[in-house]
Amino acid sequence: MRKYLRSRYLRRKHLEEADLEDAVLHRTDLRDANLSCRDLRGEYLEGADLRGAVLQLTDLRGANLIGANLEGADLTGAHLLRADLEDAILSDSVLVCANLKCTNLDGARLDNADLESAYMSGTRLGNANLCEANLAGAYLSNSTFESAADLVGANLQGAFLWQANLEGTDLRDANLSNACIWQANLADACLRGANLQNVDLRGVLIGDLDDTIGTPAHLPGDSLGKWELAFLKMRWDSFRLWGGDK
Repeated sequence: MRKYLRSRYLRRKHLEEADLEDAVLHRTDLRDANLSCRDLRGEYLEGADLRGAVLQLTDLRGANLIGANLEGADLTGAHLLRADLEDAILSDSVLVCANLKCTNLDGARLDNADLESAYMSGTRLGNANLCEANLAGAYLSNSTFESAADLVGANLQGAFLWQANLEGTDLRDANLSNACIWQANLADACLRGANLQNVDLRGVLIGDLDDTIGTPAHLPGDSLGKWELAFLKMRWDSFRLWGGDK
C-alpha cells in the first residue's frame, strides 16, 4: 500500500528511521529535513521542497527530482546515478564527491554549488546554470554542456573533461587551469578571460584563444605520447571502478 505524503509538511523532521518505503513525496515540504544515508532509490520527489535538507550519502539512484528545490541542501557523497533533476534548483548546494553519473541536470540551477571531486561521467547539463560553481577535480568525461550552459566564473581547476561536449557554453572568466580536456568539444564556446594555465588542449575542438589568460601546456595540434595515452586509460578505468553502475 502506497503512502501518499503529497503536500505534507515535514520541515525540520529527522527521518533517518522513518519508513518511507513506497512513499509518494510529490511536492512534499521537506525543508531542513535530515534524510542522510536513506535508501530513496526510484522515489517520486518531483517538485519537492528540499531546501536546506541534509542528504549526505543518501541513495537517490533513479529518483525523480524534476523541478525539485534543493537550494542549500547538503548532498555530500550522495548516490544520484541516473536520477532525473531536470529544471531542479541546486543553487548553493553541496555535492562534494557525489555520484552524478548519467544524471539528467538539463536546465538545472547549480549556481554557486560545490561539486568538488564529483563523479559526473555522462551527465547531461544542457542549458544548466553553473555560474560560480566549484567543479575543482570533478570527473566530467563524456558529459554534455551544450545548449548555452552557463559556466561564467566556474572553477574547473584540475577537472577531467575528456571528450566532454562544451559546444556553445559560456566559460567567461572560468578557471580551467590544470584541467584535462583531451578531445573535448569547445566549438563556439565563449572563453573570454578564462584561465587556461597548464591546460592540455591536444585534440580539442576550440575556437579563438586570444582573449584567454595563462599558457596552455599543449595546443590542439600537438600529439599524445604512448605513456600519456596509458595514463589516460588508467585514470578512466579507475574512475569507472569508483563510480560503477550499481
